Amino acid sequence: MNTAKHGQRPAGTTMLLNILAGLLILSSAQCETTSEREKSILDFSKSEAGRYQDLLIDPGQYTTNGSVYHEKYRNHLIGIARSLSADYKFTILRNSIGFYFDKKLNQRDRLYLGIDMEIPLDEATHAGSSYQHIAVTALETYLKDVLAVINSCATIFGEGEIIGMVVGFHWKIRDQRHSITIWIDERDVVRYENRQLTMKELISRSYITNTEGKLIRLLL
Repeated sequence: MNTAKHGQRPAGTTMLLNILAGLLILSSAQCETTSEREKSILDFSKSEAGRYQDLLIDPGQYTTNGSVYHEKYRNHLIGIARSLSADYKFTILRNSIGFYFDKKLNQRDRLYLGIDMEIPLDEATHAGSSYQHIAVTALETYLKDVLAVINSCATIFGEGEIIGMVVGFHWKIRDQRHSITIWIDERDVVRYENRQLTMKELISRSYITNTEGKLIRLLL
């Protein structure tokens, strides 16, 4: 039997409303945080824009709607280039920041915002290191910061065709070039940022290819 007085909410209802209000406040705070992150990415001068332009993909190379998004979000791409280059001191490869699709699956309407970067490698220290060891070290050392910058561009990931991020890490050892590329679902990046996934879990759930473009699984 309901013993609540007329005009008063039952205790359970009040508690539920308080929980919902708390969730709304938390959601609002997260949106505000994301918005501030995005503003910081776009905070650069016109002179800086010219400095990082050559790190962006040549729009003429696109065979997808990547060309549309490239033009629409050019400032975001330059902001990513500036942040990773100036703030994190990463070496971004020329003509690499833009929108990619998986050529193996040939799904041209499923795009990934991505970059390629060169990792600093002391050949003397890694003279005996395996590809596996260097690849895992690269992911564990640099991926967190790269994702933090790219995922600041919340507006881009609001586009239905843009479903994730792709990051290529490149290095040279014993006069040979190597790379590892990781394709990550945007939803997993959000889970990682919300501490629902660890970095190792994020990597394990992602699609990873080696220098030859072959799908591989790393031992983490």
